Amino acid sequence: MLASPTRERFSIPMRILSLKGERTATLRYCEECLTESLDKQQAPYWRIDHQLAGVYCCFRHGSILKSVQRSRYERYFDQTVLRLVIPSDERVLQRTTLSEKCAVEDVAKRSGQQRAEGRACKSTEIYLDMIKEAGFVRANSRINHQRFVSAWMDYFGHEYCHVTGMTAAKVSKWLDRLSGNQMRSECPHPFMFIAAESFLERQLGSPGSYLPQISCKDANFAHESGVVESVRAGYSCKGALHRNTDVLELVSMRSGRWKLVCTCGISYRTVRADQSDGVRLIPILYGARYRNRFCALIAKGANLSSAAQTLRLSMSVGSRWALGERVGDLKLLPLREIIKLRAKWRWLVRNAPPAGPITAATKADPAVYKALWKNDADWLRTFNRSHRSPGRTKGAVRLKEPTPDQIREAWRGLMSAEPPIMATRRAILQRAGFFRTMGGNRSFEPVLVKLVECRPAYLERVISWLASLASGQQLSDCEEAIRTAGLRKSRFSKEQRERIRAIELMSSVEVHTSHNR
Repeated sequence: MLASPTRERFSIPMRILSLKGERTATLRYCEECLTESLDKQQAPYWRIDHQLAGVYCCFRHGSILKSVQRSRYERYFDQTVLRLVIPSDERVLQRTTLSEKCAVEDVAKRSGQQRAEGRACKSTEIYLDMIKEAGFVRANSRINHQRFVSAWMDYFGHEYCHVTGMTAAKVSKWLDRLSGNQMRSECPHPFMFIAAESFLERQLGSPGSYLPQISCKDANFAHESGVVESVRAGYSCKGALHRNTDVLELVSMRSGRWKLVCTCGISYRTVRADQSDGVRLIPILYGARYRNRFCALIAKGANLSSAAQTLRLSMSVGSRWALGERVGDLKLLPLREIIKLRAKWRWLVRNAPPAGPITAATKADPAVYKALWKNDADWLRTFNRSHRSPGRTKGAVRLKEPTPDQIREAWRGLMSAEPPIMATRRAILQRAGFFRTMGGNRSFEPVLVKLVECRPAYLERVISWLASLASGQQLSDCEEAIRTAGLRKSRFSKEQRERIRAIELMSSVEVHTSHNR
């Protein structure tokens, strides 16, 4: 067992490093681990790695964990696995995509590995460097909170963020503490650092690596190399210059990641094609053999398109090589025509409005800009750099803000959400896609003030939602439903609690009646 029971009813769940705001508070287990224990005639037990905060996936089997029902969890004093587990237990996550499942599995691996090794999280400086390297820092050295939070939510998925309680405000608060702006706030949970490490390393991951991108030196993660080995055995290089003597090699990098490299010069990354776990190889890098042949074809008179098609290259790769070598049809115009284009571009920029001369000149005659960019890009860059408009002052910069229509649409989304979400000022702004706190002097403020929901109105809406669930015979556990709405029964008044008990009684009567039929 994970902890010694002290009461007949367990008001405090037996959890490891309980995460504030986490919406699953009961014990979790893996069906495949349970089956293995029973097949080996071993007594099943609660695995500590499955109870860590934010761990909803078994890293050994890659399956989403199940959570025991709260009614059984609080009923029995002897909380053994076989006593609490029943076939109707639901998975913690129901609607995760393949990429989101990989992220959840990566967090599970990192949490288990950190617990086994007993190591601490990385230093603050390392996280700040990773955030800067990932491109989430503005030119003024401040973190772009909105971009960071949006990418965070896309990586983990809204369901995982909802169950773990990783709201946009919590992620933003973690960033503020990381940068030293909130030194008096409470210490962040270790799970936030583990999740951030997974997210940032994914953002910085090399395109030739295979997810999850963590070091797999531990014995529990030794099967990871076998996945890539199976890919190497089942696929072959399709390069145009591939020879019979060339072979695919599994290359291990310093960080513990892998990539597939053919001796003909092509490096591949592996991606899952669909939900059936199909894996395909995508070329990401070409060696000297392909580049030298490409330059030789261009020198013989072939254009960029035909040379790329012959070697089965993408046009972006061919264009990049052509720009680097200055070969082929990059300078098709004679010097006399280029001089005329330069003079015309000077005239366009000097007669353009001072607020944005380069943009205005490009809109006035885009053909001149394209011709110079293709034939004389170095001169064009130098000239444009010296004729840019002066930067705006700090007072002239205005933050992007939502429109009244966006505010109303976000409010309607909150009103129709299940389980109910209180339509606070912050929740409406976050629903509209604006994660930073804005001041009161905004154009949308009059509309927002009218739509903000007070707590008594929200409690009444939760009661109406419980009644609708009971009428549709969908209310199995009233207390659990209230918890999914982020509330407890003690938050309601005495009169409201009596109404909730009446709803519970009505639900049990309807369920009993339906069974008798």
